[in-house]
Amino acid sequence: MFGWFRRRQKFEVVASVPNWSKATELSDGALTGLLINQFEQQHARSSALFLVGYFNWVSYYSAFKHTVAAQSAGKYIGTLDGYVTFLSELSARHTSDSVPDVIASRRSFHLFLSTLLKIAQNRVRANGGSWDDIAEVWIRLLPGARLLGKTLDETALWDSDDIREFEKIKTELDGESFCLAHLAPEEVRYHPKIQEWLEKDLPLEIKAELESMKADMRKMMGG
Repeated sequence: MFGWFRRRQKFEVVASVPNWSKATELSDGALTGLLINQFEQQHARSSALFLVGYFNWVSYYSAFKHTVAAQSAGKYIGTLDGYVTFLSELSARHTSDSVPDVIASRRSFHLFLSTLLKIAQNRVRANGGSWDDIAEVWIRLLPGARLLGKTLDETALWDSDDIREFEKIKTELDGESFCLAHLAPEEVRYHPKIQEWLEKDLPLEIKAELESMKADMRKMMGG
């Protein structure tokens, strides 16, 4: 679960580091590459479960700051970096094959990846950087979004409160739309790479019509 993956194609290669708690020390490109490869190699059902953790991340992070961090006598700071350290240590405590340990380990790992993604997105906003790599991350998550309706009926990983907002999702298109409207940052919702992925399976004549419409819109806007 915690193995490091090499980035492929144009993405920066991630060097070996001691453990996941050091992930926040990676460069922007290496951190995003780590996430791209993680989601690229995992099953879409795992990505669906990750998206539930990502959706509920604020609640879990708030609980950490106001309970664990506040009562840790300085061991954990109430920041994203502190949360990363806490989650990596928490997951390492649950190593048996018992159901409670497996659930605790997988939950903490999904929240851990959610925190890394939040950090990567915050860096792009703060630095005014390109959203291209972040869009690549979300492209890897969209297959999981399409399986949300089926996956959540078959798992006990998340509590009923965690999945309540997902109950309206019935079809693959519902899941995809929910992901882009409520989970992905607004900066990537209409990113060209996302649009290309969404249109990849359309018939050629529909693609041609869409391209024509886009061209007309660019002309109208003086582009």
